[in-house]
Amino acid sequence: MSGLQNLLVSILPSGWRESLETGSRGWRTRCSGCGYESNVWDMGGIRWKAVGNALWRMRCPGCGRLTFHLVSRIGALAAGSWLAEIKTESRSWHTRCPKCGHESNVWDMGGIRWKAAGSSRRLMRCTSCARLGMHRVYRP
Repeated sequence: MSGLQNLLVSILPSGWRESLETGSRGWRTRCSGCGYESNVWDMGGIRWKAVGNALWRMRCPGCGRLTFHLVSRIGALAAGSWLAEIKTESRSWHTRCPKCGHESNVWDMGGIRWKAAGSSRRLMRCTSCARLGMHRVYRP
């Protein structure tokens, strides 16, 4: 168990502890890189009384890389279709470094841009010059 899981299990009443673990085991995570799947509880996380899918960025035990994991209810919609849609749309958005002018897509910069409209500026570290700046995020 993770530190947070140990803390909550030690202070919560027994009924809540069981609900916390059962609820978290009802959610699965799926790695966008290698497809590794596990439930949230076994990954050291907690997802209790939650609704809707989520996208977490974490280190995958399967491939060892820092990737996005789709978190969805076990038995919910196929995770692959959601993840593919998010990945495709994020790759269609681009960023431009204000310091060196390097351009990259949002997904490769470690970001997500899904169901968004209009351009914006985000504080990001450039993968080329490694400097922090307000990158323009736009759709070409």
